[in-house]
Amino acid sequence: MAKSAEKVIDTLKQLSVRTNVVVLSPEWMTKIKAKAIEQQKEFNGRVGTYNHNEVKSIMSGLMAEVAMRNTYRYYGTQARLNLHYAQPDLTIPATTTLEGHVAEHHEEVKSWQLCHYDTFGNTVKVGQAKRYLDKGRKRVWFCSCDVENATVVIRGWLTPAEIMECDIITTGGKYGGENYNCLVLHRASEVFPKLQEVDVDAWW
Repeated sequence: MAKSAEKVIDTLKQLSVRTNVVVLSPEWMTKIKAKAIEQQKEFNGRVGTYNHNEVKSIMSGLMAEVAMRNTYRYYGTQARLNLHYAQPDLTIPATTTLEGHVAEHHEEVKSWQLCHYDTFGNTVKVGQAKRYLDKGRKRVWFCSCDVENATVVIRGWLTPAEIMECDIITTGGKYGGENYNCLVLHRASEVFPKLQEVDVDAWW
């Protein structure tokens, strides 16, 4: 992290969920770490997407889900977490606004550790995007996470159909493959009109 890291983190803590930068409390981080250890034991030795994840990687995913839940609740929507890989990440209850009634729906949260974001950020596996569409997910959130500093940046969102309109790239490595490369995202403030967008990339 460049510049005065402590000053940056202090600033982020003041911002909290009023912006697209969410700093999680020590209490949340303790719960997240315990859940990540539990999930790693569950995934260990199992064939599939998650069997190679380290605790830190699992924590990143859980942090993003908690950050989105907290942001929804800060702005008045009682979003619920599921915290299980086979379930939708978020359940958004039915609401009625000036624009009309919105039925209960499910959303997904994708995250990347900050150190991997420039390489893999905003990519979605082709098969995963299709599953999101088939399951009727309304929105997919994109986040980057700094585990050491308990910080989540909400990068934006797309619908599954929009993801599947993006260009396909092939990433390397043992767990690489064909991915949609989602370069342009909707801003978080389109969902949370009072949220202040912060140019986080200018800080890191």
